[in-house]
Amino acid sequence: MAAIFNFGYLFWAIPTNLLIQRLPVAKYTGCLIAIWSLLLCCSAAVHNYPGILVIRFLLGMGEAGIAPAMMTIVSMFYTRSEQPLRMCVFIGFNGLSTVLGALISYGLGFAKNPHIHTWQLIFIVIGLLNFVWSFFFVSSSDSAGGSMTG
Repeated sequence: MAAIFNFGYLFWAIPTNLLIQRLPVAKYTGCLIAIWSLLLCCSAAVHNYPGILVIRFLLGMGEAGIAPAMMTIVSMFYTRSEQPLRMCVFIGFNGLSTVLGALISYGLGFAKNPHIHTWQLIFIVIGLLNFVWSFFFVSSSDSAGGSMTG
């Protein structure tokens, strides 16, 4: 089941890179984050194996454009010699987000509700937090949202 995520990632890797070059990169990134977060929230509604496979494939597609988009954004604001450090910071925050996500999940694990399971609550809360975060990209100024070709 875990491999289906990578198939979605691989399937969407080339199209998303082409879109990053042709669309306003910050707005496209914000839309990717918004779609990914809504799919994560939808994960709470899935109760069968085929549904999980579909959601995981779509989540992989949504995540395929994030690293290339961040590289593009970094290259718009920093010189070539400054870029490696900035990309290391971006990649390093993956670990920090895992720690924060685990702490949030741990806290939500104590929530008791007869209508929603704890695992569903975790998907919904993390998804909604990311959905709010997506608006920082979508509402960004045109200097960060310009395409690479224009």
